[in-house]
Amino acid sequence: RVVVVGGGWGGLGAARTLARGGKAKVTLVEANGGFMSCPLSAHYIAGWQPASDFQRSYDGVDRAGIERVRERVQSIDRAGSAVVTASGKRIGYDFLVLSPGIEYMEEAIAGYAQAREQLPVGFRAFEQIAVREQVERFLAKGGNFVISVPAPPSRCPPAPYERAFLIAEQMRRKGVKGKLVLLDANPGPLPPPIAKPLLNGIKKVYAAEIDYIPNAGLTAVDIGRRTLTTAMGDVPFTEANLVLPQRAPALIRQAGLGERFAAVKLPSFQSQADEKIYVIGDSAGVPLPKSGHVAFGTGVQVAQDIARRIDGKPAPAPGG
Repeated sequence: RVVVVGGGWGGLGAARTLARGGKAKVTLVEANGGFMSCPLSAHYIAGWQPASDFQRSYDGVDRAGIERVRERVQSIDRAGSAVVTASGKRIGYDFLVLSPGIEYMEEAIAGYAQAREQLPVGFRAFEQIAVREQVERFLAKGGNFVISVPAPPSRCPPAPYERAFLIAEQMRRKGVKGKLVLLDANPGPLPPPIAKPLLNGIKKVYAAEIDYIPNAGLTAVDIGRRTLTTAMGDVPFTEANLVLPQRAPALIRQAGLGERFAAVKLPSFQSQADEKIYVIGDSAGVPLPKSGHVAFGTGVQVAQDIARRIDGKPAPAPGG
């Protein structure tokens, strides 16, 4: 029996691949009733495409013969080889694939906990809806729309800049009076391979709409005064999309699988602490981009490795 925790790109890649192989009973544990893609959702956030373009039901998962449990996993009983859900349900496993995504390090930004409901991050499925509402208010009234960019590691490093460009284009077309302020904790846009075109977009294509402030790591938010404190000074805002520093969910730390991110062996993505457990996607502490593409690919990869182990076949030689 294989339990997969998380129904995003990584979890679906693992669960669907295992189900097609027919070698295991597969259970997918996911709290959401449907899927919403984070990759490309900036087009929805900025008002260019409807949410339906990025949402899907889990009907295909059900048709694949995968048992689906709509709950949140609260803990992992490694000694008993079981996950425990928020309702207390125990689900046993022979192998466990963890793809729970990220959580926000709210404590890193003073005052954010009090502002959470008004300043959604939108870096997890379905949170984009609240950010879209912020953008709509800004495009209707103008002012300062601030987007913060965290220092790495973080999910999809280009995403804040993509959001900025797509919103800036709406500002231009609608004649919005205001500025889109990019507060970047880094000395320049990330990731490095596309830093030059990103900076070109900021400094040339959308110079009239975007104010770019590098080395401006966010330290505090005052929701009452609508002011952000950064390493480069205070910045007022009308609306703000604060992309917070990130880490693996608490589940990883509580199970002894790692600290900020899970410690895994490469190339297998097996946990360094438990050979029955694999950790993939943005929860894994690996030198790979935290992206949906990588998550899906590693989901397929670990499913194939689990199938190999079920068959009792030896691990391939390095480089093989």
